[in-house]
Amino acid sequence: METAIGPADSVGSHGPIGPWYERSPEWGAPFLRWRRPGADSLELRATETGAELSLQPTEPYEEWRHAAFEWGEPAQLPGGFAIEYLNAANEGLSTPGGWRVPRLAALPPLLSAFLRTLPAETRAIGRNVSVTVFGGNRAVLAIRSAERLTVEGWFKHFSPGEELGWSQRVERTVRSWTFDAGGPGEVDGDWLARHLVEVLKTEKMSSMTKLRKHVHSPENAHTVLFGLGI
Repeated sequence: METAIGPADSVGSHGPIGPWYERSPEWGAPFLRWRRPGADSLELRATETGAELSLQPTEPYEEWRHAAFEWGEPAQLPGGFAIEYLNAANEGLSTPGGWRVPRLAALPPLLSAFLRTLPAETRAIGRNVSVTVFGGNRAVLAIRSAERLTVEGWFKHFSPGEELGWSQRVERTVRSWTFDAGGPGEVDGDWLARHLVEVLKTEKMSSMTKLRKHVHSPENAHTVLFGLGI
């Protein structure tokens, strides 16, 4: 598709809620979208029965997405992200800001849904997603997904061990730890989410107000995480 009509204007994942509240596949909900303001937009996406190419009116679709992520119940909105390119086709695009997780205890199921399908989705759309989580003024965790999902950590209090899957990495004078969470279909999202939240607690992150994220976007684009709630 991109060879035939040019690069997509936005790519990402719908999360568990597909357009018009359709059920998304268990392995993920990747999409590529070519936007035409004031007209119809073309979307290539995954459905439970296979790939689907859909021509949709632009404004109703974007109103649905905005309403779903601004007013939907948090428990129904895990996962989902969009990489939106800063080009003429995306002028005037209104991206929902989303809600915020009130406490650490609410984070594991949302993080699990985001992580479990992420390597399948990034592989399908041919892009990378990289999220760095800061505690105060320092980076604590970096979550990166392309063909595989990996986590890098910089710890002051948590003691990682090889029995948990962490391996030490030394680059110049900086010491960090890496965790290979697997490729498509291999990520144990529930365990990994609980483990990372425990890591944050051990690193003295007692509340969500002490956490902030930074999403690394491609050049001339920005990335939005719809359902993670950080």
